[in-house]
Amino acid sequence: MGAAGLAGLGLGAVTPRQAHAAANQTGLKPLYSKNAQKASLQSPTFEPLSAVSALPPNNIRALRRLTYGYRPQDLVDFEALGSDFDERLQNYVDAQLAGYQPGYPPINDPPLTAVLNQAGTNFGTLDDSLQTLWQERVVAAPDWPDYLYPVVDTRYLTMLRAVHSQWQLAEVLADFWHTHFSVDGNKFEVSPVFVHYDRDVIRPNMLGNFRQMLEAVTKSTAMMRYLDNASNTKYGPNENFAREIQELHTLGAVHSFGFMAEQDIPAASPMAGSATTLPAGLKAGYSETDVRQLTLCLTGWTISNEWSDGLNTGEFIYLADWHETSTKKVLGIDIVNNGQAETTQVLDLLAIHPNTARYVCEKLCKRLISDNPPVSIIEKAAVVFNDQWQAADQLKQVVRTIILSSEFKDASNWGQKTKKPFELVIGSARSCGGFTSQLVRPDMSDWQANMLLGEHFAFSQDMYWQLGNTGNQPFSWATPDGF
Repeated sequence: MGAAGLAGLGLGAVTPRQAHAAANQTGLKPLYSKNAQKASLQSPTFEPLSAVSALPPNNIRALRRLTYGYRPQDLVDFEALGSDFDERLQNYVDAQLAGYQPGYPPINDPPLTAVLNQAGTNFGTLDDSLQTLWQERVVAAPDWPDYLYPVVDTRYLTMLRAVHSQWQLAEVLADFWHTHFSVDGNKFEVSPVFVHYDRDVIRPNMLGNFRQMLEAVTKSTAMMRYLDNASNTKYGPNENFAREIQELHTLGAVHSFGFMAEQDIPAASPMAGSATTLPAGLKAGYSETDVRQLTLCLTGWTISNEWSDGLNTGEFIYLADWHETSTKKVLGIDIVNNGQAETTQVLDLLAIHPNTARYVCEKLCKRLISDNPPVSIIEKAAVVFNDQWQAADQLKQVVRTIILSSEFKDASNWGQKTKKPFELVIGSARSCGGFTSQLVRPDMSDWQANMLLGEHFAFSQDMYWQLGNTGNQPFSWATPDGF
């Protein structure tokens, strides 16, 4: 039992040394101790299976899925939302989806604001604009670790949001979309602008419209630099982003037809129950030819830097001189030769595609229900996704459809979800009342100075690196498939 667990038992803030002493006093010995080895030779005793695996009540099952970890007061508040579970769940979901507002400093989130307003809080980049981040962390070419601090600050803020925010469903969804549109915050090109990616790209769009989110991600400085579209020109095409936007962000690798000839790829079929009319000739998936063709559509989509327009602002720009003007065809559809608008036409095709709806909704159902969600709820959610592809609140409608479904409430789907290390660590901290020390940003260039500055810095340093040891430090997954 660690310091957070002891604090959760009403023992207040506990240091690691006190936690170790308490463990010794209560007989909680390390697994490698001689006593543990001796005990392992004795016949073990087990709780009856029914006692171990008893199904939690509906209210608790819902809160454990829709939060990082529920607190006693969360359960009290949930039970006050209606006379039965269905009414309580609907009211809870509607309140969570309506109440969250993106931005920094936090809006309409008193518990999180109180934590961030503590004396000593030193996250210095969270309200910097993209232009400021670019000028101070890229153009100025600061030494390590100054260029890294924007992603470090965002990691600490993400921990604090997950533990303290009253908008827990939004935090669960923010984690989902960061994983879906994953960029590696440790990459030199990404670290300086990561605040912008989280604050201005992912969070403002995650309850809105997928098509708008797709374009915001495509144009974002972080994604441009991570998957190299910033250097994609007619003189030297780079297919990295064109591949991943189809393979990971929209259609999914399951709908790849590899090197199959276009005429052999089947046509896309409208979804049963959907009222959306698909473009004539739209193919069921993508091929290697589509990757190359979309790469050409994307030429000229770049960012302002010293090699492009010379203005060096870090913002998205379109350079017509870099764009390949040859005729193109993507997913069976002729692309109008129209410069920058060629990519927007393809983004429309990807957003309206029924297999994008299925792929994204299956991932959402896995996050919110189980690792093997019923096909029935995937299809229900996908129909909403497809029919509402132009709606401003499309993603909010999809999430609501999943959570209020009979499949979400079905007890047979409980216990079928594997949690990531970040969820386990942060969920434990939230359920136990929070961290045992204040999170602050250590000086990453002077560890000795941090230790002299007190327990807050030592604790924060430990949290940061120990999450790294789990393999699930936020925004640290090197490959674009996400954790």
